[in-house]
Amino acid sequence: MNATLIKLLVFSMAAGFVASWANDADEQKLKEALRAFGARQYDKALPLLEECQKQDPADAPMFFYYVGECHYLTNNIDMAGEWLSKASATPFNQEEAYWRLAQMAESQGQADEAQQYQQWLKNRADSLAKDRPGWTMQRIEELRKQKKFIAGQSSFGPEGYKTGYQFLWVGWYKEAIWNYEYALTHGVPLASRFSVPEAALMYKALAKAYNAQAASLKKDGAQAEKVEAAKRLAKHNEWRLFITETRIGTNWVERILGYGH
Repeated sequence: MNATLIKLLVFSMAAGFVASWANDADEQKLKEALRAFGARQYDKALPLLEECQKQDPADAPMFFYYVGECHYLTNNIDMAGEWLSKASATPFNQEEAYWRLAQMAESQGQADEAQQYQQWLKNRADSLAKDRPGWTMQRIEELRKQKKFIAGQSSFGPEGYKTGYQFLWVGWYKEAIWNYEYALTHGVPLASRFSVPEAALMYKALAKAYNAQAASLKKDGAQAEKVEAAKRLAKHNEWRLFITETRIGTNWVERILGYGH
């Protein structure tokens, strides 16, 4: 698959990509907070994030990790532990929260606690790796039988991304999300989240998949709570993409392909 087609595939994911905060009265404040976090201006980001997370109780858990990380990176360790522990109990930046908590416990000589956090991360990675291979190949075989499989997969992106794209293309959103999560966990080190083009690729893919899943659930008459949960996870990944592009720039596709600056 040539570079031009790859770029078209990636940027086609932006079609209909509308930030979840687009018509929010607090849009600028939220963008300012996330931009400051992306720019590593944690002293500036912290009060903005704390203010934003009070606006909507339903969205508040999405801020826990960022508030905790700001506290950690401004040397307020006690508050960092409190917020990161809260974040670890949510589906938002959960891996990153556990990773930071493990670092904190280790630096404080709490070896048993650090091991527990590290074990959670290992279990998370193992569960994705253990369940994915046979399950994914079975679903791909179904696509081949239905003649919906896109032949000639490229090596573009972390392992799991290209398979996720196959599933997204045919409307199998749960399968797409699973493979994108696999690609993020196994293809982007936790220390590099928000700092590498591959992370931007996964966040854009996950946002697209969760938005599509939300639309599909709504069309099928699913409970409003399930639809809103999918929308919130899409928003969560839009935020992560915004932070990453603030940090690394918007030309990350060229960087993955090996050219550009």
